[in-house]
Amino acid sequence: MDEETPEGAEQALRYYIAVVYWGYQTGDTETLEGLHQNSCETCLGFGDEISELGQAGSYWKTVTLSDFGIKHYDSDAFDIEIGYIFTLEEHTEPDPEGTGETLIEEEAFTVTSGLLWIDGQWVVGGLNITETQIDVG
Repeated sequence: MDEETPEGAEQALRYYIAVVYWGYQTGDTETLEGLHQNSCETCLGFGDEISELGQAGSYWKTVTLSDFGIKHYDSDAFDIEIGYIFTLEEHTEPDPEGTGETLIEEEAFTVTSGLLWIDGQWVVGGLNITETQIDVG
């Protein structure tokens, strides 16, 4: 993660996603803020959602992420682009109406992200996350 290599960028993105979900469980946005550029709207949205949970005083219960696949690609807009598929195991989240908790079944997501090497570290410059279907066959 601390090396200016494709593998370092892959590890940095894995770490970033782990910090996002750690934030949903703890309310920590400070760690997240240092890992992305302010131009990353999705990244800023994660911080807003985590802050809203903190204001409500209700966080996600423990959730485990599992890697499914990751690849890196050349990019014209970033130093590197990464495609990352992961699953979130079954977990509970605060109910949107604030009346309790909701059990969320296992979900899979695909993240596409552009990363930049800035001041000796990888920084997320742009990110898109979508729910996806995977065949774990």
